[in-house]
Amino acid sequence: MTSKIKSLVTVLWIGLLAGTLDITDNLIFNQLRGITPTMVFRYIASGLIGLPLSAVPHPRSAITLASRINGVLALLLFIGLPISLLVRRSLTQAKNGSGALS
Repeated sequence: MTSKIKSLVTVLWIGLLAGTLDITDNLIFNQLRGITPTMVFRYIASGLIGLPLSAVPHPRSAITLASRINGVLALLLFIGLPISLLVRRSLTQAKNGSGALS
């Protein structure tokens, strides 16, 4: 593997570890306060989707939850990816001394 791929894999593993520790801490802390894991995950989903907590579907509604996740992924793919590519292109042009930013 090249050094860039190794670095990317390392960053992804560190992110996975940090996320796992974060959610574990949150679940333990809230369990001590009497809040169920289902309520915690619904709260996290409400922030991710951008809806109030009452609008987040109950976990029994798996099809609705799957459609929300697909919607978020579609937004990332069709909006986030093109924006990141445009930014990368403009930064590359600025570094090379050509383009509108130079």
